Amino acid sequence: MKIKEKWPLQLGLLVLLILSSFSLIVFRIYNKNRSETFYSYLEERAHLRFQIQNDKIVKKTPLSQSRSFNVDKYAIYSATGELIDQSGHESTHLNKDLLQSVLLYKVKYLKNDDLQAVYALIETSTGQRFILFEAAIDDLGLKRTSYLKSLLIASTIISSLLCYLFIRIMVQKGINPVVSIMQKLDKAQSKNLNQKLKEAEQKDEIGLMAGAFNNLLDRLNLGLNEHKSFISYVSHELRTPLTIILGHTEVALLNERTSTEYQKTLTIIKEEVSDLILLANHLLALSKTNIEPENLELKAGRIDEVVWKAKDLLKKRSSDCQVEVNFDRRLDTPDYLLLPKINEELLKIAMFNLMENACKYSSNHRVEINILATRKKVEIHFKDAGKGIPDSELEDILAPFFRSRHTDSMEGHGLGLPLTKQIIDLHKGEMIIHSEINKGTTVILKFDR
Repeated sequence: MKIKEKWPLQLGLLVLLILSSFSLIVFRIYNKNRSETFYSYLEERAHLRFQIQNDKIVKKTPLSQSRSFNVDKYAIYSATGELIDQSGHESTHLNKDLLQSVLLYKVKYLKNDDLQAVYALIETSTGQRFILFEAAIDDLGLKRTSYLKSLLIASTIISSLLCYLFIRIMVQKGINPVVSIMQKLDKAQSKNLNQKLKEAEQKDEIGLMAGAFNNLLDRLNLGLNEHKSFISYVSHELRTPLTIILGHTEVALLNERTSTEYQKTLTIIKEEVSDLILLANHLLALSKTNIEPENLELKAGRIDEVVWKAKDLLKKRSSDCQVEVNFDRRLDTPDYLLLPKINEELLKIAMFNLMENACKYSSNHRVEINILATRKKVEIHFKDAGKGIPDSELEDILAPFFRSRHTDSMEGHGLGLPLTKQIIDLHKGEMIIHSEINKGTTVILKFDR
């Protein structure tokens, strides 16, 4: 069952239950009050009848002018239960239990179907005691009670139906935007993910939900575009070295070659395979940075030790690179360089990429590293003396596979800086790039302690 049908039905039944309970309570209270009032009336009528018969009252309120009933019974008994006078009443003697109850409580109310009866003990001025009996059916009261019952039933049913219809209209009106959103999302494809839901303009929960869907569609669209670009770039980057390897292999197999020629071909193949391995490692590291931070193994570590390990790795791969590491004089305690949560493997890759880029793009193949720390932050500055990065390219330099026009002659895949940025973001750090043409570039990493 759909919400627009289920909710009105459930709420309508709830309203029906509440109104029925309320009507039942009102009816029972009214009926009880009517019954008690009629008992009091019967008791007063019995006393009045006794006084008239004993000439104790002047005919100011004749009994004949009081209410008349279809069934009207009365009787007078002695204190011993013997019948003295009666009209329409068949009993000639009170049973023992009833007599004792009247003598004890002075009044006794009884009811048989609609017939209500009262036994009242009365004592005259001379000390004589009598038991008065009066019984009748409250025709007028029962008619009013029946009318009230019908009125409550009808009003309960009509009110419940009106509430059901009103709730159905309101639910239908409230759920229409949701249905519209569902229909638009059902039609959403990779070609139209940039279309926004207009319901986001509403200032209510529906608008918040539509806004969340718009944000989700934006992220999906961005992710899809990045995925397409990623596949395109990777295909291109993989095709080039594989084509070179295949070409040199085919040439080497055409004719017999000298050992020197074979060595030259194998050297080229080795370089291209090494380049492929480096690309694969970067892609794997880039994929690893996309996992949730809570699933990444983080533990306390010293940032200077990560710098030294990255430096040793760079020296093994590029022996001509010169790395100078300087520490701030204010670092009077080693605890200043201790970070509470780091992944040493990923941070080593980030430091290595920054050192390798600085050496690769500097004419002197040298990088200067300055480590500064305070009680709240740790900063690491990587400075080179390269050609610099134009201001127009600073925003794009962190996009995967982007290569500056000043680096066309240099080998690379355009993954180093994007990978480094993602690793730093994963550690909730900050990466700032300052660059001037023909003066060099400085990359600053900031971490909270």
